[in-house]
Amino acid sequence: MRYNSWVGIKRFFRVINLFLHIFWSFYSLKIKALWHKSGWKEQRREELYVSEARLFRNTAVEMGGLLIKLGQFFSTRVDVFPQSTTRELANLQDEVPSVDFKDTHWRQPLWDRFMRRSFSAGKKWP
Repeated sequence: MRYNSWVGIKRFFRVINLFLHIFWSFYSLKIKALWHKSGWKEQRREELYVSEARLFRNTAVEMGGLLIKLGQFFSTRVDVFPQSTTRELANLQDEVPSVDFKDTHWRQPLWDRFMRRSFSAGKKWP
C-alpha cells in the first residue's frame, strides 16, 4: 500500500487549523471583552476551556496517533491547564477506541521487508 502524500498534507493543515482556532478563541476574548460587561470575560474563558478541550479531544480521537498522545499528556498537566480542561482531556486516557495491530502499517513481518531488497554485492545497503 502506497502512502498518499495528500493525506499527510490534509492532516497537517487540519492540525494547524485546530491550534489556530483554539489560539484565536482565547486571544479574541481581549477584543470581545471591550463591549461586554465586566465578568463576562472570565465566564466565557471557563466555557472556552471546556469547549476547546472537547474539540481537541474529538479531533484527536478522529485523527488518532500523536494527537491522542498529546492530549493524554495535557490531561496529566494539572499545573498548566485548569481542572475543567484536564477533566475533559482525561477521557483520552481510557475512552479511545483500540486499533487492531493488523490495521497498522506493520502488516508484514520485519524479515520479509528486508528480504525483498536486493543484497547483491554491487549494491549498497538501502
